[in-house]
Amino acid sequence: MSEFSTVSEINSSTKLVFLVIEAFDQNSITTDELIVPVNVKPIEYRMPGTKWCGVGSAAKHFNQLGRLSDLDMCCRDHDICDSIERGQEKYGLSNSNIISKMHCRCDKEFRECLKKINSSVSNTIGRIYFSVQKKCYRKEHPIIKCKKKNFYSLFWSRCAKYETDKSKPAKYQWFELPYYYDPIDCDAFKDEKQL
Repeated sequence: MSEFSTVSEINSSTKLVFLVIEAFDQNSITTDELIVPVNVKPIEYRMPGTKWCGVGSAAKHFNQLGRLSDLDMCCRDHDICDSIERGQEKYGLSNSNIISKMHCRCDKEFRECLKKINSSVSNTIGRIYFSVQKKCYRKEHPIIKCKKKNFYSLFWSRCAKYETDKSKPAKYQWFELPYYYDPIDCDAFKDEKQL
């Protein structure tokens, strides 16, 4: 993919991604644990000006970055972080989604990195990623139920606070991610060292 050089080209490319996401949402069946795509293939897309921000990597080696190098470093560090690839099982969790699921610490660091850059491109990537990627995993005492939800709209919400059973040992489990512009105070981003 050639690198785009103007904001107009990046904006056009971003609109395409949102159209694909909208089509994905309209052609999906949503359950509590996963999104099962119906006749939708994984999207092979990379943000213009980057080598690491998208599906896979176009970089020939670890230190190769695109023109938007700060943004590319965020994506690279996220790409090499602990994950459960699509169709794989790890830590007793199964990922039957079409995209990899990340450890919650990795998603927290990725979000912080994008927000630190605070450009239209980094914020667009954040909005796209945290809209499509709904869950992460980490170790915690077993979840009993959701105690508090953050609402994105009338119909979309995600759990921010969970009630857990502290009498049982911690185990790996799924946590709902906050939307990109939600407050950071959520259980998905809680430090496992506090257990």
